[in-house]
Amino acid sequence: MALALLTAGMSRWTTWRSLGQEADGFRRVSQRSARGSLDELRAVAQNFTAQSKAIFTATLAEPPSVVFAVSEDSGIDAGKALKAAIAEAGGRGGGNARIAQGSVPDAAHLEQVLAKL
Repeated sequence: MALALLTAGMSRWTTWRSLGQEADGFRRVSQRSARGSLDELRAVAQNFTAQSKAIFTATLAEPPSVVFAVSEDSGIDAGKALKAAIAEAGGRGGGNARIAQGSVPDAAHLEQVLAKL
């Protein structure tokens, strides 16, 4: 249900993957887009992670970038986690404990970053 609410009016984003609620009790959503707006992605991320036990990841191929957000009760510091993952891929980024974003030199590095998150 949360996924349907998040995607209303965002038909240009076509690749959503809801990983559902896993054994650890977290709800995860991962989204990949060829193009889009980081501002809109941050808004969706903040909306989704306002729920408890929520983790949101999203990538844009152009420009090659990542948004990572977590709920307050996740026990994860999004800024630190993303900064470490993106640095290994030769990119730059950061944020606060709840939401972070960054960029990499090219889209080929996006999966490497996601694997670390």
